[in-house]
Amino acid sequence: MKKHLILLASGLLLVSGVAYTADTQTFAANLAATESTASNDTSPELFANSYSVSGDTITVSAKNGSEIGTVLNDALKAARDLADSNGHIITVNVPAGSYTQDIALHIYSNTTLNLTGVSIKCTADTPINMITTGTNGAYKGQNNYNTSSLCSGYNGFKNITINGGTFISIPSNDSTIVRLSHATNVHLNGITLKGGGCLHQMEVAAINGFYVTGCTFRDNGKATDINNHENQEALQLDMPCREFVFPNIYEDGTPMKNVEITGCTFKNVARGLGSHTMLIGAYHENIKINNNTFDNVLEECIIGLNYYNCEIKNNTIKNCGGGILVQNYKAAANTINTSILDGKNKYKASFRYKLNTVISGNNISLRYSPSCITPEGIKVSGYKQESGKKGGDGFILPAGNYYISGVTVSDNTIHTTGHGIHFLDAHGCSAYDNTIIGQNFSSKDPSKNDHDGILVEMDSKNIIINNNHISGMTRNGILVQKSSSVKGISKNIFSKCGGRGIQIYDKSQCTEGISDNQIKSCKRGGIFISNNCTSGNITGNKISSYNEEGGISVYNNCTTGKIANNTITDTRKNGKHTNLAGIKISLKSTTGSMTGNKILAGAAKYSSNRGIVLYNSSKVKGSINKNTIEKCSDSAIVVSLKSQVTGSVNGNKISSATKYGIQTLNKSSIGKAISSNTIKNAKTSGILIGSISNTLKIEKNKISGCSNAGIYIQPATTKYKITATNNTITGNKKGSGFTIRKAKILITKNKISSVTFGVYADKACTGKVYSNTIKKATKKKVYTDTKKVKLKK
Repeated sequence: MKKHLILLASGLLLVSGVAYTADTQTFAANLAATESTASNDTSPELFANSYSVSGDTITVSAKNGSEIGTVLNDALKAARDLADSNGHIITVNVPAGSYTQDIALHIYSNTTLNLTGVSIKCTADTPINMITTGTNGAYKGQNNYNTSSLCSGYNGFKNITINGGTFISIPSNDSTIVRLSHATNVHLNGITLKGGGCLHQMEVAAINGFYVTGCTFRDNGKATDINNHENQEALQLDMPCREFVFPNIYEDGTPMKNVEITGCTFKNVARGLGSHTMLIGAYHENIKINNNTFDNVLEECIIGLNYYNCEIKNNTIKNCGGGILVQNYKAAANTINTSILDGKNKYKASFRYKLNTVISGNNISLRYSPSCITPEGIKVSGYKQESGKKGGDGFILPAGNYYISGVTVSDNTIHTTGHGIHFLDAHGCSAYDNTIIGQNFSSKDPSKNDHDGILVEMDSKNIIINNNHISGMTRNGILVQKSSSVKGISKNIFSKCGGRGIQIYDKSQCTEGISDNQIKSCKRGGIFISNNCTSGNITGNKISSYNEEGGISVYNNCTTGKIANNTITDTRKNGKHTNLAGIKISLKSTTGSMTGNKILAGAAKYSSNRGIVLYNSSKVKGSINKNTIEKCSDSAIVVSLKSQVTGSVNGNKISSATKYGIQTLNKSSIGKAISSNTIKNAKTSGILIGSISNTLKIEKNKISGCSNAGIYIQPATTKYKITATNNTITGNKKGSGFTIRKAKILITKNKISSVTFGVYADKACTGKVYSNTIKKATKKKVYTDTKKVKLKK
């Protein structure tokens, strides 16, 4: 049988894929002997896989369909030895074709492996890494090089490049296809990994300069459920701290550094890329995950755990269970470690809270997947570690708040079946210029009615939320809850949410206020602040087409700044719902002044049930003034049930209220005056004083078109004096100018016309009525049942 003999310029001789050292004379003798033997061989010619060397290039010769692992491994060892001897980059070329592989391929420093047009299928009987760095055998004087201290940090290998090639693994191979560690300057270009029985197709650890470009990861992972969950990243950036995590290497806790994953495709896999094991204080640093495509990924596509100086930009995620998860800590204690060298040494490094991470320009489209723990577009999370919990290495985890900070989420487009953007124990982060669309919610999702466009919770602090477009969420456009704070919520647009546009809830706050948002067709209302929360000013918002609760509602011991210059229009239930207020402050809540708001009907029959309501011991610190309120199905401004306006109710323009223009009830008070309001066509009365707990002035109001009294005073007490002066009341001949019952009054200098009585005071009244101008009274100008009311000209 003819054998293939190659003389190597370096003094290497290869016979059928086996390399020998030889000088020229030895080679000549061997060549003559071999040729003599070959000339007497009468068997059919067979092709033996081999390789040849020319300078710094090694070329593999292999028969299409053959097992290539042996010869290629020998070629890679030859490349290693040649590179170690001359310090050059050695290129190994493999001819295009389809091959099988029975043994692991070992690649070393200064090696470029060209596999363009090459397809290799694993046929090993036992699990193998189809390609891995180094050896667990003898090298550089070490019996097990990969676990020795020579192969630590980023110093084990350098300058490794793999170009092209398809590696096809099989279900019985539960080892990862590609496994690389402790290296510097590794480039993977255009390779494809398919199938396999491992949780990961590629695992890498402790590499400084890891560049993955145009690679494809596909057809890997298995369906699980929440109670039987496995973290199955197709490409895993791992943390080498103990044998269970990344076995058979030096476990010194060296993180990844200077990583770029660009233009890759992840298709039909359980998870895309990222990390799920952490070492407290160790950070993968300078990570770029850009311009990748994720298609039909069962769970999360990108999992950035302890990534510092990270950018995740311009990725396309379609038909996937989850989007992008960025974490600084996590709840699963068994994946958290505090030691290295397999538990021998404690790891000592400072925890970083600020991660300097940007998530921008990504296009995300999700579907419901029951096994996905984070079925959200983008999640940014820290975690409060409770005391007494053991980590994966068996040591007690330090208790504390491991919050996340310094993450910006911007310019992303998210079509979601869960939350759009979720901040959890996040500090100083921001979300702006994102488009979030809720759609395709599954009836199988137990949380299908509780999904928010942007959710901020669990002690998050100082989050900025600006310029986002949010629509179609089953719950709220934005929800801030569980003792969290946002710095400001401004210039967002919300539509067609099942709950409110904006809700601040459960001891949370919006420190710099809620401003210039547009909220349309959100079923339960516009802005809702409830349960011991605070907010700065609420200004310039436009709210329309809500149909169950208030346009703006402040409820249950909450405090806000002023509520000003908001426009609230067009309810869809025609004001029949009793909670359907334009602005409602209730249950011991407090706001600043309410000024310049417009509560309008638009195309609807009514603007609201009540325009502005203070209820149940609530307070406006300041005045309710210069608001425009029309077409309320009840009353326009109501102060009720021991509530208080410390300033005045003044300068408001009120029209077509079905009951009252301005109304006080149930021991409530207005501190200074009801003044200079214009009230038209209130069907009952322009002003009703149903109770009082202080002296009050009613002055300079213009009231017209009321069916009952223009001003109705019945405080049920004569303890506090009510002075009504310089009001102009034009009736419709169906009611009086003033109707007064059981009150201490001074009624003077008012102009009253087209009424039944100019002033009517019952026998329980005291005070004075004089110097009023009364015209066109169909009954009496002034009528009183008691001498306790003094009449003067």
